[in-house]
Amino acid sequence: MPTDAFSAILYVFLLVPGLVYTRQIERRRSYGKMSAFRETATVVVASSAALLMSWIFVILLSTIPVLNPWVNAMMADPDGVRAENPLVYSGCIILILALAVTFGFIGGQPRINQWIARIGSHEDDVKLYQSGWTVAFDTKGRKIPVIVSVQLKNGDWLQGPIDHWNQSPDETPDRSFTLKGPIWFRSSTAEIDELLDQDQAVVISAAEIEYLTVAEDPAGAYEAEARLIRAQEVSP
Repeated sequence: MPTDAFSAILYVFLLVPGLVYTRQIERRRSYGKMSAFRETATVVVASSAALLMSWIFVILLSTIPVLNPWVNAMMADPDGVRAENPLVYSGCIILILALAVTFGFIGGQPRINQWIARIGSHEDDVKLYQSGWTVAFDTKGRKIPVIVSVQLKNGDWLQGPIDHWNQSPDETPDRSFTLKGPIWFRSSTAEIDELLDQDQAVVISAAEIEYLTVAEDPAGAYEAEARLIRAQEVSP
């Protein structure tokens, strides 16, 4: 543990790479809130990995003759370097932290994170802390339409392509999602489905949903059929 003000500040900054990593992950995942222990462990492990990568990079820099004496001095007697050359010491610390933050940022990017996640993963692994309807709506980066059919509690029914959904991982009734594009609608008192205007969007609250079904439409058959029906309606 740190015993002086400088060491305490340095100790806090050593956690920045892990915070940057987790921030990048949280921006792209709808994972629920983890326990304080798991959050702390994630930050510490990510920071340690980023600092290790930075230190390896610094060791590679030691192969440069001009930098070799300073790297050796920092590794052998960092306190001595700090006392004799505080500017050099501070510069080395800032360089290592900057490299670590960069590695943390890179490690949190989608492709790198997906590659890391595939190591030792299995198809039957349980995805902890993930929202149920995110699993249903998410196409895992594939740009294909997802068609959602919704039965509301008041008896109305809608069907259309998902445009956006609240990615909150908590199963709360105030969540919502948006259908946009060709949307079919049938009220509780009607027997015939109605095709709404192309430019309309419908926002549906989770509290109003009785149940819903989700299907991927990689061939675009749903939109093609809706366009055909729309053309037949406007033709004389």
